[in-house]
Amino acid sequence: MSNRIPIFIALLLVPFFFQCGSTSKPGASDGLDSHGKPKKVVHNFLLDIDSLSEYKDLMGEPLSSKFSNVLSVKVVYDFKKGKTYFINSSFYQYHFDFATTVLQYNESLFTFNARNYSEDRQERDYLLGNVNYIPQTSDFFLELSPSDWMDLNSIHDLYNAINKQLHITDTLFFYANTPRLMQAHDEGLLHIPVMTTERIFGTIQYQPIFAAKTRGILKKYKVEDLDSLVPNPNEIIILDQTPLVLPRVKGVIVNELQTPLSHLVLLGRNRNIPIAAQKNIWNSPRLQYFLDKAVEFEVLKDSFSLKLIYDPIDVDQQSKVVNLDMDTTLKEIMDLSVIPEYGIEKVGSKAFHYSLLNQIALKKKSFKVPEVGLAIPYFFYWEHFIKSGAEALLSKLSTESNPQKEKEVLKKMRKLIKDYPVSRNLVEAIETKLKTQSKFKAFRFRSSTNAEDLPEFNGAGLYTSETAILGDKKETIERAIKKVWASTWSERAYYERKYFGINQKTIAMGVLIHRSFPEEEANGVVVTKNIYRNTGGITVNVQIGENSVVMPKPGEITEIFTVYEYQQAAWKGKVIIDYVSFSILNKYQPIMSEKEIQNLYQAVKDIKIEILTNKNLYAGVNEKYSPGKNCEFDLEFKLMGKNRDLYIKQVRVYK
Repeated sequence: MSNRIPIFIALLLVPFFFQCGSTSKPGASDGLDSHGKPKKVVHNFLLDIDSLSEYKDLMGEPLSSKFSNVLSVKVVYDFKKGKTYFINSSFYQYHFDFATTVLQYNESLFTFNARNYSEDRQERDYLLGNVNYIPQTSDFFLELSPSDWMDLNSIHDLYNAINKQLHITDTLFFYANTPRLMQAHDEGLLHIPVMTTERIFGTIQYQPIFAAKTRGILKKYKVEDLDSLVPNPNEIIILDQTPLVLPRVKGVIVNELQTPLSHLVLLGRNRNIPIAAQKNIWNSPRLQYFLDKAVEFEVLKDSFSLKLIYDPIDVDQQSKVVNLDMDTTLKEIMDLSVIPEYGIEKVGSKAFHYSLLNQIALKKKSFKVPEVGLAIPYFFYWEHFIKSGAEALLSKLSTESNPQKEKEVLKKMRKLIKDYPVSRNLVEAIETKLKTQSKFKAFRFRSSTNAEDLPEFNGAGLYTSETAILGDKKETIERAIKKVWASTWSERAYYERKYFGINQKTIAMGVLIHRSFPEEEANGVVVTKNIYRNTGGITVNVQIGENSVVMPKPGEITEIFTVYEYQQAAWKGKVIIDYVSFSILNKYQPIMSEKEIQNLYQAVKDIKIEILTNKNLYAGVNEKYSPGKNCEFDLEFKLMGKNRDLYIKQVRVYK
């Protein structure tokens, strides 16, 4: 047996060359090699495709990497001459390259794009597209660039020209992947078979969460058993479900697909460990050969691979202790309508970044922040932490090596924090401020530590947020504060800090307070880059109502799309929207309108530019937390009320 067995068949995005007659098809090159034997024929283009092997001879990268299971061949249709060209992507990376090299096109790239993505057919020289292939279902479909304004008649002409020359499928589909094309399909204006996003997304079996390579012992764990079973740090683990806590391990294979901005994804990126999602991997018989053995695990774009090894496994050791900045001298509740000059060291990262967002919102007016921003500084947490008796257990926690006993100490610390009464002066002061400053009754109390939302430590999903309602006997201010403070010592927070070598004695919990969102129409996460394609722009995950984007329930698919600008006349004042998936909870219909997406794009753009260029935002003691000039960010947003107002509630560095 080979000692390198890919669990998911590797779909290599490089051509498979094959032997055929000397020049039996246009675009072929042959001759003799250095040994005088006939060379394999390599086609730089074909006028028709008669077999899957010919298709694979030409295939290259799709328009984007949004689907990990799709192969692609570029197509140019010279409609004036009635000729269809299937292009070898190893020779021509872009349609423009082929047009200039083979078709003798002599205009600039700018002119080529302006003419050949225009809605006016009279301006065009060619009709451009990609013929994509899904091996799992043997489906072929035609895809246009999301920036293409091709009119519907031309779409039908391109489809028919390709369908006439593609002899390897009974049904060629057309992919309606933009709002314009989706609307045309809904209105019955596309008289060709249409491939929907949910059909493509439903065929995905594999996702590369974080591409990397490592060595370890391969083990299997059920997530429900991780409370009592602790993986060894030298293990690569297979999990049946998405875990709430990411154990300290060398790599992870999870049995269910992930949203690209989920907490597991963000934490995995932060750790730089290989993580892959593979459907039905839990019961795969091919894994049995590798279980409990030392393997090399590599996450690739289209598959992951396992290879038996016989060398000792090194366990990554934390070589340094990280002491966090913490100042407990501030003894008053802070109004975050202005940027606090003492910021992160006294009120925490989340509260400080809220104040930045507030200033940007006031200046740009492209979004709102949650009203009534207040911060409880570290002083009150540490006072309560000491008086409750929880602080006394820190020394015991730091010397404990038994994971089960470690968890018992953490549980006791949380209980002590929750059982001890919060200072009445603090509770009354907060209540007074909320009553006098606000028309709202419900407020969100959110973690704001010195160990989250930082460039070197993401901390996504580690701590708790809680709602308090003025006058309510159950959902009280005191209860909300205790829940947030106690979450400092949740297992997932403690072990994530431990993984990064953070000195647990230097962790401090502030609290960010702002009004709650009972009328939440949608919520989502945005990354300030196109994670699927090198075009600039943003990537958005959004879900209806309060349903979670970052930790969705099993089977809940979120809406995913990218948004970017295109510098051509047809796109002036507009953005390109390219969908990846739709929410099953919204019956596979778009959650956000085009106008809402345009507004979100502008708001995210405003925030990124301000954070990277406005030095006043990080003035004073906070300058050392200022991100680098090429930083990207992830932001959390909501659409609120009947007017679906855009609120941005959080920003942090995206690694």
